[in-house]
Order: sequence, then structure tokens, then C-alpha cells
Amino acid sequence: MVATFNGNCSGFDRAFYSIDRGSFSAPYLQELVDFIKGKGKGVIMHICGKTSHIWQDIADMGVNGFSIDNVASLKDCKNAIGDQVRILGNVDPGGIIYSGTPLDVRLKVLEGIADCYDSPKGYTPMSGCSLPVESPFENIQAMMDTVRDVGYPVQPDKVEAMIADCKKQI
Repeated sequence: MVATFNGNCSGFDRAFYSIDRGSFSAPYLQELVDFIKGKGKGVIMHICGKTSHIWQDIADMGVNGFSIDNVASLKDCKNAIGDQVRILGNVDPGGIIYSGTPLDVRLKVLEGIADCYDSPKGYTPMSGCSLPVESPFENIQAMMDTVRDVGYPVQPDKVEAMIADCKKQI
């Protein structure tokens, strides 16, 4: 699996990334995706910012997964392209992982799982973008521990109970 990361999409209209509109970025991204897949590898793409207007274009490129930023909705992404690609993300790297507590991280991871565990192609909880270098290790560990505590297959009632427990402690 190879991950590709692209710049911020907020503020760009769909024509900048769209495959079918003679865009600036899409032909180069498509060439990279095709090259990586031609080597027998899967592709996970991440684009920062508000990307809902290009989700279908990204899925049409044939990526295996799409990592979304914390400013995007997991539920909306799942509903739009979850039947075509794995969804990854979108715990806020600055506001939660860097600045929050382990309990804040746990709650956001659980809420993401509750929103997206049933995505047809799968869901992977992770940071919504690169982590700040000084992110507390305890918060990174809290993300990993939370995913382990949920286990697989996901039991929605268990996740909802875990969310309620977190909210009581906050």
C-alpha cells in the first residue's frame, strides 16, 4: 500500500481536481495512481481541507482508500463513496491529538468509529492529517488503545456505551 498526499483543497473549485473537466491536478494524480497500481500496490490518497466536492473524482481515479481531513464529515464521505473506497481519518490532529487529552482523543476516535464502522469498503480510524511533531505520545497511544478496545468486528452498542462513558468523564 502506498499513500499519496496532496495539498489543501479548500478554496479550489472542482475543476482544479476533476478528472472530466480538464483540470490542473487530476491528470498528474491519475498518472501517479496508475503508476503505483501498475506496480501491484494499493493507493491511499489524502487531500487536506474540505474535499466533498471532489470525492467522486477521487474514487473514480481507482484509489483503494481516501483519507479525509478533520474538517470533512465521515458520514457524508461514507455515504458518497464508501461503497467504492476505504475511508480513513479524521481525528483532528491539532485540536484533539496535539491539544486535547487522552479522553478527548478517545471520544473522537469512538465517534468516528460510530459514524463510519459500517462503510461498505471499510473504515480505518486515524489522524485527519499529519500530526504536529510535539503531539503528546499519550494521545497517540490513546488512539491506538481505543481502537484495540473496540475490537473487530465492531459492536455498535458497545461503541455507543463507550461514547457515553467518555462523555460522563468529560
